[in-house]
Amino acid sequence: MHSTSRRPILLVGAGERAYSAHSLLQIAAAHPLVLVDRTIPAWARPYLADAVTADPAASDKAATAAAAFAVEHSVTGVVTYLPEYTALAADLANRLGLPGNRPTAVVRTQEPSWARAVVVGDHETDPDGRDVAMEAVVVAPGEVRPVAITRMDIRPEVTAGPVGYSVDARDDLLHNRALHNVISQAITALGLTTGVIHADVRVSPSGPRVRRIHACVAEGLIPLLVARATGISLARTAAALAVGDAPDLSPTHERAAALRFLYPETSGPVARLNPAAPTPAEPWFDRFAWTRQTGSSVRGPADSNVEAPLAHWVVTGADAPVCLQRLDLIAERLGAPPPSAWASRAPTACGAAPPVTCHPARPQMDPANVGDALVPMPKPLILLGAGPRVYSDFTLAQIAASRPVVLVDAFAPDWAHPYLTHHLAADPANSAAAIAAVRSYAAGHQVGGVLTYLPAHRLTAARIAQQLRLPAAPVMALAACADRLAARRLLAQHALPLARWAEACDASAAAAHADALGYPVVIKPRDGAVTMHVRNRGEVPSAYDHVCRAAACPASDSLLVEEDLEGPEVCAEAVVVDSTDIRVLAITRTTAGPPPARQVQRRSVYAHDKLLHHPVLRQVVTRAITALGLTAGVVHITMTCTSRGPRITDVNTHLPDDLIPLLVQRATGIDLPQIAADLATGRPPNLAPTRQRAAAVHFAYPSATGRIEHLKVTSATPQPLVDRFVLTQRPGQDVVSTPYASSWGRLAHCVAVGPDAATCHTTLDRMARHLTVALSTPVTNSRAA
Repeated sequence: MHSTSRRPILLVGAGERAYSAHSLLQIAAAHPLVLVDRTIPAWARPYLADAVTADPAASDKAATAAAAFAVEHSVTGVVTYLPEYTALAADLANRLGLPGNRPTAVVRTQEPSWARAVVVGDHETDPDGRDVAMEAVVVAPGEVRPVAITRMDIRPEVTAGPVGYSVDARDDLLHNRALHNVISQAITALGLTTGVIHADVRVSPSGPRVRRIHACVAEGLIPLLVARATGISLARTAAALAVGDAPDLSPTHERAAALRFLYPETSGPVARLNPAAPTPAEPWFDRFAWTRQTGSSVRGPADSNVEAPLAHWVVTGADAPVCLQRLDLIAERLGAPPPSAWASRAPTACGAAPPVTCHPARPQMDPANVGDALVPMPKPLILLGAGPRVYSDFTLAQIAASRPVVLVDAFAPDWAHPYLTHHLAADPANSAAAIAAVRSYAAGHQVGGVLTYLPAHRLTAARIAQQLRLPAAPVMALAACADRLAARRLLAQHALPLARWAEACDASAAAAHADALGYPVVIKPRDGAVTMHVRNRGEVPSAYDHVCRAAACPASDSLLVEEDLEGPEVCAEAVVVDSTDIRVLAITRTTAGPPPARQVQRRSVYAHDKLLHHPVLRQVVTRAITALGLTAGVVHITMTCTSRGPRITDVNTHLPDDLIPLLVQRATGIDLPQIAADLATGRPPNLAPTRQRAAAVHFAYPSATGRIEHLKVTSATPQPLVDRFVLTQRPGQDVVSTPYASSWGRLAHCVAVGPDAATCHTTLDRMARHLTVALSTPVTNSRAA
């Protein structure tokens, strides 16, 4: 069954770029996004699939316009991260019969008369208490899950609002039963049954008291802090609940993140800002942003409020105290006093106030316009090729979740639009055209890195990175890996364990080499995924011809004839941080189908795979990467575990296909696409596993050749261990069975997760029985293999 999560959802209100960009990007990375707003801000346009121009402040008109769009375009959910629009979003979801809270329940959170029934006012709270907030998720009526605790740095002598926030994944209050109970009771009393909740609480010796319940994601940059500290995306969680999906609340980080605002010391117009914001190279520094422009009026401490900050900066660390030290360090580089010093600084009187100077770092600069610097996003990543949605959607979404993506492709497919900030119309298969397009773009824009997850474009990507002086593995090393014969020669020179092989220029030579090696053998192209397993001499000519045609080999090209090794096939998912730091992060086990094609039927990843720490296997991987001269990137090394030890059969210098990045992330929490993007942009990658389970995928192939008349998943009890079940063909398409079946002819795939690999395989076996296909010829009914 096709997932409904790719149908569009409505977002009510874009908000300010400085504080809302993170949440909007997170939602757009998972769903086609349709914005409902009075105007469509330029910064949000690259992330939108469509827009409804209607002012949400005029709720009736906005609801009517949005509802008309939703009916015509099969909208599947409504979400907002702006508190002022929560009632409108709830009303719109209710009109359309979509998941969400009852509008009356949301209105209660905003009406003082209702709120006083379940929460307390300032005059009722302990003045000696401290203000915190809980970020929680209502996954079902009465089931509230705490996600994070937000600590606030309150300095009333500086501003009415907080001067900063911090989130620590290990915060003791996160597991405080009294706090959890009082928030759950307030949520239940208000009638909220789903969604992300932000609860303001006063914690004191007399116990926690709820001050306010917000029926939406926290405002500002709190969702960013939660994501950096725990790995949980509040915005994506809200979107998942809005479409009726189960949210992923598994933390993938266990650290802290903190934010500080810079407030003006005096009132008046901003005279100058320093555009050269402090941007240390340390991995803990997340971002800095000016949020005011020269000429704008601001208020000093006597009159300042939460709307008046001049700038903010975000850091991460092992815990909150470390983050606070780092916030102070950035303040020192900026020339701003720490909050502890603000109380002693006398505010300037209002009236004819002097222009504001924002403690600029030396030397002072006077920019003509700092508008584009208000929200400093990471530099764009150039991506060569989008690839097929069915296998590339997850990878592109992970990359786009943390950085702008500029796609270089002949055209940008509709499914990729939500992930892209820009598209360069150039065919990456035409290396010269792609290089010219990127160089032209780079002449007027900053570029952070160049990446591709498609093997056909890896050399072009490396050449572009080299010309732009951006991080990449050496082109010569990648070229050697792209040619199986060249790679084997290099590996053999360094005495790496390989299957025995020979080069064949035609079918006759292939037969002679196969006779010498001994059957069975494998025939492979020098580049490409097509292989044929040959059991005897009579099968060589047809197999040789099939590989040549399927791999589109030039007439002068030779093929590889290799012994067919006995033993399980495994793949090492490795990361080369640099030439001295090579890590094996996961082991992928492969189950192949029958010869001669032996198409991949299953892939599985288990966080506790015994081979993950096997000294011989790890040594083989490290030596192979070193021998090939690879100095950075994600590497996928295929081996056969024989009775004589592991033997290398392939080395791929790109993100693995067949949904392996998804399996690795589901099983270990390690994000291979993010790692590849980090390495391509010169950032230290996060290689720490955060999960200890298993994940597996099953690919269904047709058991006969013909045209699909009928393809569906029969009714089945919902399976909590099924991550996704996706049909990859549709009625009317022609499919081919073995021996000439290919990955493009797969009917469907199913992904399962579980505590171990055996559980995953059991789930996949059960789900495979629910897929049926009817073909027009040569049979009338068939069950998928």
